[in-house]
Amino acid sequence: MNLTPSELDSLAAILIRDLTANLNGNAIALYLNALRQGNTDLLHNFSFRRFLFPSIHLPANFPQVKPPRFGDGDKLQWTSDRQDNLKSPDWGIAIGRFYSFAPHHCAWTWCYLIWLDQRSPSSRWTVADTAWEDDLEPVEEVR
Repeated sequence: MNLTPSELDSLAAILIRDLTANLNGNAIALYLNALRQGNTDLLHNFSFRRFLFPSIHLPANFPQVKPPRFGDGDKLQWTSDRQDNLKSPDWGIAIGRFYSFAPHHCAWTWCYLIWLDQRSPSSRWTVADTAWEDDLEPVEEVR
């Protein structure tokens, strides 16, 4: 099976979340002891008790969630580490937002609709894009 980088990131986040939710001091001690003794059979037999996949329903505490960092009309750009193949990040103006499940965080968070500036690299093939809140940062001037 060939997984995309995005699928790998999501799977890693889910596995890490589940592992940290289910590990306890006794289990850690057993695994450390197995590692020190060279007994890798125990490690291969490790199984997760369950996977908690996201609900399609809004969190019970909605709308009492962390307020959005950005508002409509804010000038924003993608953080430079989120732009894999582009020399400069995309930028534009926030024209909306919605609260959704972010698979890469295994949590609910804000997602923004960004109207791209005509000089933004991706504007050659689209006029707008979406971005998760942690993928954006304010920009003083839309270039």
